[in-house]
Amino acid sequence: MFVALDKNNQRVTLTSHAQAANLTHQTFHCPICKQVVRIKNGTVMPAHFAHRSQPMGEGEPESIEHLTGKWWLASWLKQHGEQATLEYYDATIRQRADLLVASKTPRVLEFQASPLSVPDLQKRK
Repeated sequence: MFVALDKNNQRVTLTSHAQAANLTHQTFHCPICKQVVRIKNGTVMPAHFAHRSQPMGEGEPESIEHLTGKWWLASWLKQHGEQATLEYYDATIRQRADLLVASKTPRVLEFQASPLSVPDLQKRK
């Protein structure tokens, strides 16, 4: 995930390896489960936050394709004049969207990088 909360409960979005390197000595929490997360700032994947251990019900960690894809999609939208928020959490439905596009009619976008069954797709409508 690219978004975590800092010690003041402010959203922090990782945008580069340099930014991640500057933030490594700070403490961050998951915006959903509030567990402590760490910054992963290697050479293979984009800089991102990760849980120290995967919380119950969270599924698999995000793949490089998924992280890169949603980052690319957010960047593309911003280059085309759209206001896109990465990893928007809607507490009413307890779901985190990859992107929320602010407009007269807000839109949620998901970058699907892995197979999705028809029943799971229908649950997301």
